[in-house]
Amino acid sequence: MNKTIKVIALSLVILSAVSAGTAKAATASLSFFPTAVAKDAGSTFQVSLVANTPGAKICAVEGKLAFGSLTCQSIAVSSDVLAQTSPTCTNPYFLIGIPSCTISDKAVLSVSVKAENAAGTATISLTGVDIIDDNGKSISTDSIGGVYTIVAPVATPVKPPVTHTNPANPTPTPTPTATPAPTPEPTQQPLNPEIPQQPGASLIGGILSAIGGLWVMLKNFMIENVFYGVMLALLIILLILLIIYLIYLLFKKEDQDQNQPKQG
Repeated sequence: MNKTIKVIALSLVILSAVSAGTAKAATASLSFFPTAVAKDAGSTFQVSLVANTPGAKICAVEGKLAFGSLTCQSIAVSSDVLAQTSPTCTNPYFLIGIPSCTISDKAVLSVSVKAENAAGTATISLTGVDIIDDNGKSISTDSIGGVYTIVAPVATPVKPPVTHTNPANPTPTPTPTATPAPTPEPTQQPLNPEIPQQPGASLIGGILSAIGGLWVMLKNFMIENVFYGVMLALLIILLILLIIYLIYLLFKKEDQDQNQPKQG
């Protein structure tokens, strides 16, 4: 009975080891990063090809790139891998070796692509995939392609130029040109008959002019000295009355002289 138990236990260990190895080999794959993303129509963007290995040893990868609604711009091999066959946009086949192999995810290619100008869905995928371990055996042919949503850019509306118009008069009214007014011709003044000057007119004018100048001087003095100003004002009034009386006597004498009969 003990022998039977040992055989069963050994069989379970072997089955577990085979299952674990198969699971590891089955999960190895090649995929693109990012796997899904939205991009503007006509834009150029980068994707990376990554060897995914959760514990399985990967030493070489092989395959061919395929583009759907994407235009290949360039393909670059990662600096820490060796390309036995380097892919190009015209011939996207590759065979790449990984020095010392790897048991962790590793980027092997960088691909630059350009989206079409129309909105829709674009893809990048792989054909003929083969993932090889350190024994030179194929451990997987799995791959995961990239699917990208291409979005048409929103057109910015162009605002028309703003034209300021008068609502009451939509049509611009030309500014009238000012017409210069005619220069009036000088008119001849009628000749007035000479008015005889009276003998006392020049004397009166001189007196009044002197009084005006004196009044301006006294007015300034009155503003600065109120009391003396009032006294001077009274004095001026008396002086004016005296002058008026003298003028009256002068005119009266002239009239008397003109009315006297001339002696023959």
